[in-house]
Amino acid sequence: MIYLEKLYWMKSRIALRVLLLTLVCLITFNADAKRKKRKKKKATVVKTVPAKDSNIVHIPKTPPPPPPPPPRIIKQDNATIKPLAQVVVSFVSRGTGIDAKARNEFFEYITYFNAKHHCELMYDKKPWGREGEIDFCFYGNNEILMPELFKDLKEKFVGHNTVFVNKNAACK
Repeated sequence: MIYLEKLYWMKSRIALRVLLLTLVCLITFNADAKRKKRKKKKATVVKTVPAKDSNIVHIPKTPPPPPPPPPRIIKQDNATIKPLAQVVVSFVSRGTGIDAKARNEFFEYITYFNAKHHCELMYDKKPWGREGEIDFCFYGNNEILMPELFKDLKEKFVGHNTVFVNKNAACK
């Protein structure tokens, strides 16, 4: 008797699951059918047909021509174009850091040059290394002072192998 009761309960549980699954499927399929009907209603276009005795000529609409293909773009590297500095003084290192004495001489000379010519030369500091490497970039269009500055700095740092003075070069 117990066996029959268990069998009855198992059958009723299975039947209940099948019934629930059937209801869920019916509701889901019914919702899909309604959704499709709504799309069809929105997509239908009412065409008016002119009367036979009217002078209206029906011209069928042609689909628009396809858009032209996009132009071929040749990618260039993303390097930015940097303006050239008139004078670039680079302090480099060969494993021991930059030459501090040469850097102090550079600052002293710039102060002397500004006082001598009654001007204030502006420069950009561009650090670029781990050991204190730095570029001092002088921009400007002064055709009288910049060549003189370049010549004087080149003469001043002629014996230093870690200081480079360049003319019309890009800053790092």
